[in-house]
Amino acid sequence: MSTREERLRVMLEARRREVLEGVPEDSWYKEEEIALQEPKAERLKRFDDALLRLEIGQYGFCASCHQEIEEEWLASLPLIRICKRCDTNAEWSGVIKQLRQLRKQREKKSQHPLWQ
Repeated sequence: MSTREERLRVMLEARRREVLEGVPEDSWYKEEEIALQEPKAERLKRFDDALLRLEIGQYGFCASCHQEIEEEWLASLPLIRICKRCDTNAEWSGVIKQLRQLRKQREKKSQHPLWQ
């Protein structure tokens, strides 16, 4: 196991223990827990899956571009499966899609007989 893999394993195991033992109020997981609202058993399963992926060499790689995910990104979001760059690109794609939809709505509205 490489040094990077060892650091990731230690981090994942520590985060899993936090979930198992109950998370302190100011913990890293508080925001994620509120967002996900998933049962404790499901969170533990997701950590177990991440540890298994690490064992077989698949944890820490972006599901989109297949490059290594930055360790800082994994430390803040240990269950993330895409890198920061792909996450940002996906976010911008969503913003662009919303803007296109708004433009289409405005165009339809401007073509409506009541608006002419």
